[in-house]
Amino acid sequence: MLPVRVHVFTCRILNQEFIILFDVVGD
Repeated sequence: MLPVRVHVFTCRILNQEFIILFDVVGD
């Protein structure tokens, strides 16, 4: 796997975690 793809994949996971955290805080 290319480092760039790994970086993008990691960013997507982090973004999903942030969205979940914001949803929990929003409630």
